[in-house]
Amino acid sequence: MRTSLDEFLKELQEINTFVDSASSVYSTLANYGDDCITNSLTLRRRLDYLSFIIALYTSLEQYIEDLAWSFAALESSRNQYSQLHENLKDKHLKKSAELLFRGRLGEGRYTGLTNEDIVSNLNECLQDTDKYKLNRHAVVFHESNIRSEVIQGIFKAVGIENINPLACQTDLLTDWFSNAMGFEDAAENNLAKIIELRLRDLVDRRNQLVHAGPSSLEAFDPDLMKERLVFFEAYGRAIFNVVGSCYLNRYYIVNPLTNRFGSPTEGPYKNDYVVVIENPHCKIFQGQPVFGIRENKVVRWGKIIGIRIDNAPVKSIEADSSASSVGLELDFKLWKNIQLFGLEKKDEAIWE
Repeated sequence: MRTSLDEFLKELQEINTFVDSASSVYSTLANYGDDCITNSLTLRRRLDYLSFIIALYTSLEQYIEDLAWSFAALESSRNQYSQLHENLKDKHLKKSAELLFRGRLGEGRYTGLTNEDIVSNLNECLQDTDKYKLNRHAVVFHESNIRSEVIQGIFKAVGIENINPLACQTDLLTDWFSNAMGFEDAAENNLAKIIELRLRDLVDRRNQLVHAGPSSLEAFDPDLMKERLVFFEAYGRAIFNVVGSCYLNRYYIVNPLTNRFGSPTEGPYKNDYVVVIENPHCKIFQGQPVFGIRENKVVRWGKIIGIRIDNAPVKSIEADSSASSVGLELDFKLWKNIQLFGLEKKDEAIWE
């Protein structure tokens, strides 16, 4: 799953580089008063707008599909088909059949995929064999553009309900809202509406360009494009955070590799990133993966970036440490009444 986010962030960075290069070209050409250059600059700005919108939409759509698929693939690698979420089994069966009925396998996005592939995989699933393979295109199937409700449906089908409302509870989106809108607190319903409107705006612009032709082109505005990139990076990270929480909830709340740190005895301090816990008498180290549980659900996760014993920084403490308490600085904000847990090693499915 982590590779899905990393690839999305890489593509956003490439688009950002494109925006920077376009800005440089505009600044240079603007110094010339020649009518031909002025007309060329106007055309360039319109074509750059087209390139930006198409690239951003394509990257986001691919990321949504990749993230949902990687979660489903992990589920299938750890469970019998019969043990998978009912939503996942239902969509996989129906959409596998629909792919066969449509008769377009081997074309376009289905290049290299055959009827035999779909049937063979589906048969293994229905036989509940020990080794089976889900049909990716059935799992992430969607006929409509990726508006909010479509994204919700894609993740609901793999067992993750209400991904956008949950994303609104993450620091990533609330911090974006505070910085972009100038408000300290963001109501979840306001953020949910913003997500809906932003996704709809991107889809509408993409469709306008694809279906209305050159007459629909706007002039490229680097500042507006940068602002869009900042939002979609925050949104992409937020939904990954939600998927990561669901994954931890499934496999790490009860796990021999999980150590219970307990509830903080002091804090949170320093903008909610620092807490004090009683010494859990297990190894604790910088970079250690940690997560927080409230009401039996993982609500926060990340890693330790600082440790203090008797107000002195240390890189780690051992299980036999005589310290009565441990100060922890985390890379995520903490709520009150959270139970903290640490892992002995990182799971590369979600941690860098």
